[in-house]
Amino acid sequence: MLIALPKMDTRTSAARLSGSARRVSAMVSELHSRSAFAGKNSVLRISIEKNTYSGLVETGSGELQLLSGGAGKQSHNLLRGVAFEDVVAGNEVFTRGVVDIKFSPYGIAENVIVHLVNREMDRCSVVVNPFTGRALIKRGYVRSDE
Repeated sequence: MLIALPKMDTRTSAARLSGSARRVSAMVSELHSRSAFAGKNSVLRISIEKNTYSGLVETGSGELQLLSGGAGKQSHNLLRGVAFEDVVAGNEVFTRGVVDIKFSPYGIAENVIVHLVNREMDRCSVVVNPFTGRALIKRGYVRSDE
């Protein structure tokens, strides 16, 4: 008798990659919506080396304040084994540091692609539409000229 068992580590790694992409996409949607409804700017702040991201919203005085998530959580980690590979904003590629993606009440001003990678080197791209501010998740590494 032969029993085939799926390699669960690969499946869970792929699930964590797509789960992280969905979470980043959800943050993009939330910040875009908040900007549109409140008429104020917001920012998606990505810390590439720390593999964290957070949302910031403009207050009445014009200052940016961290958007708190569930249980007061302000910074979000990518799921285990997933990392930011790079962030493409306009014509610039960022592989280190902190990147701010700005949303105005009218959308964002440049093309943005957030590239995620897992330990198996599977890639996923979160493509932010510059006109609508909405995010689309695509498998693989999407280049900015595609």
